[in-house]
Amino acid sequence: MNKYTCVLCGDEQYDLGNNPKPLMSSGKCCDKCDMIFVTPARLLGFDTLDEQFKFMDDSIDELPNFVIKHQDKVYKYVNSDFINKEWTGNEYEAELEELYDEWVNHKPISKKEQHDTLCKALDNAIENEYFEAASKIHKRIKELESL
Repeated sequence: MNKYTCVLCGDEQYDLGNNPKPLMSSGKCCDKCDMIFVTPARLLGFDTLDEQFKFMDDSIDELPNFVIKHQDKVYKYVNSDFINKEWTGNEYEAELEELYDEWVNHKPISKKEQHDTLCKALDNAIENEYFEAASKIHKRIKELESL
């Protein structure tokens, strides 16, 4: 068994994976994406995810809920800035630091607003598996709580 990240939905998988062509030119996709996106694309002659999304949007009334939910997840994953930009851990942390400094130094907000926003940023970093950034955000939350 191999560990890989599905190139369509971003989920970590621990199996052999599937060929995502024609929708993606490289990588592997999970069984769910293969069933919902890749196999229909091959059968219907689609070459891109955009064609697949348009077909699914046109057929929305006939699709089961789990397919619609997974379509939204794939659309967000393949179109996210974090996926389309080749971030390094240092770049992500530098971007976070810059935004944080700009936010704290130029926008007067209450301690509660700072705390709530940092908690949301922490949840987002954990959800996107940016654990080093999450650790730094958590440290800032603890510092803010100690003030």
